[in-house]
Amino acid sequence: MAGKKKKGQLNNGEAEAPDLESGGGQAEGLSGGSDPPAGSGKQAKGGRRSKGVDRHYKRMEWQSKFWNKVDPLNKFRHWYLGKVSLTRSLFRVTAAWQTIVILLSILVILYIMAAFYTGKGEFVVKVDRPMADDGFLIAEEPSFGELLVTLRNDAAEDVTNISLDEIPRDVMNVDGKHNGENYVAYTFYLKNHTGSQKSYQYQMTMNGSSKHVEKATWIMLYYNGKQKVYAMENDAGHPESLYRRFEIPFSELAADPDYMNGRVTNPSEAHVTDEVAKMRQMEDKNGLYELKTIPWESDDVVCTGYVDAMEVDEVDKFTVVIWLEGDDPDCTDELWGGHVEFRMLFSYADDKHGGAPSDQKEQAGQADGEKEDEQTDAQDDGASAEEGGK
Repeated sequence: MAGKKKKGQLNNGEAEAPDLESGGGQAEGLSGGSDPPAGSGKQAKGGRRSKGVDRHYKRMEWQSKFWNKVDPLNKFRHWYLGKVSLTRSLFRVTAAWQTIVILLSILVILYIMAAFYTGKGEFVVKVDRPMADDGFLIAEEPSFGELLVTLRNDAAEDVTNISLDEIPRDVMNVDGKHNGENYVAYTFYLKNHTGSQKSYQYQMTMNGSSKHVEKATWIMLYYNGKQKVYAMENDAGHPESLYRRFEIPFSELAADPDYMNGRVTNPSEAHVTDEVAKMRQMEDKNGLYELKTIPWESDDVVCTGYVDAMEVDEVDKFTVVIWLEGDDPDCTDELWGGHVEFRMLFSYADDKHGGAPSDQKEQAGQADGEKEDEQTDAQDDGASAEEGGK
């Protein structure tokens, strides 16, 4: 239509030259058509804003480089998140290995703690470090298929009281763990693999208990086929005893039959309660068979045994049987829910109890023999002098 101009054209149809200074052309950094859009003044202002943003980013980059030099933490962050992917990969591999090492260390610590931890009611057998270093070994079978210095027997749970009569007669003939329904039984072997003759001692101790269960706990310890029965003495200070009208089982295997086995000749000396006497039909106490136990050495030490001059490659056999004796006056309902645990430690005996090596003992024997010879010679000289005086 007449009277109107097309933007970008002259009246005569010639193209109008763009005003570069006024921003009428293409804005810096943008691409578009040949004709500038409406509002070219605002676009020029936006171009100046883009330059300000670039300056801002350049300032941030400079600050980052500056703080990267003086701030170790920031430097570490840039190193880990830097542009070199190989560095990031190596760091991540290193971190993975560090994680694995930490987890393995935790597992080792837990294993060590488990090795030294004793559960309630467990029975632990251990050879101490000097004996183990010299070559003493323990095992659950005489073939010694496993070379061990520590053994553990499982706890017997939810037990009730029984009596010695209810324990199998062949209890010592079963190797390893063979707990019964209401008793703990464990057979193991000790071997002298040191290459020389040795003496040693063993000590059984109570590791812990609750509700005074130990007062009614009886322990039968076999050493090479001979047994001893241990129990805490009664409140009157007398050894606990078992009475029957028939010969008591295991009496034939007593290590000290003169002490352990006997017959009641004075009923007043029979330490049996009226309740047990009525239950066992033993109102007439005269002539009863008696099995007398050995009292504990102390409140937490059951017994200590000494073995002199164990030969090279000799094997000693032990069987431990633990139960709650129903005929014990201390075996009451108050013990329900309690527990007791024991351990047995093997170590070298001290010199007072035959701990000296065999050659030292032989030298001591020779010295004693020389003293006896000197005393005999002195007596002979005195007798000769008396005869001469006469």
